Amino acid sequence: MLSIAFGKRCPPFDTHETPIFFTALRLAGKVVAEAPPIDLVPILKYVPKRWASWKAGCKQVRTLQRRMYFGLLEEAETRLARGESTGCFMEDVIQRREELGMSRETAA
Repeated sequence: MLSIAFGKRCPPFDTHETPIFFTALRLAGKVVAEAPPIDLVPILKYVPKRWASWKAGCKQVRTLQRRMYFGLLEEAETRLARGESTGCFMEDVIQRREELGMSRETAA
């Protein structure tokens, strides 16, 4: 998937992406298990952070995911700038971002 989406082969197990991915995955599982059904009871999103431990977990997961996906996006952007296209999906998104009406955040 990584190679199709971002033009990067799956990294060896000892690279910096691997622990980020597994930490985010483990934390996301924990957050999902303890978070209340906010979609079903929308008022729960207004519970203060001090009484809503799931909010801190959600923020950590988002931080880890952003670190990983923005890093992959930057690698694809750098490759394109050097003229080293791999033909991956993200390169097309980068080149057509304005046409697609996507922000950098949405692309990542």
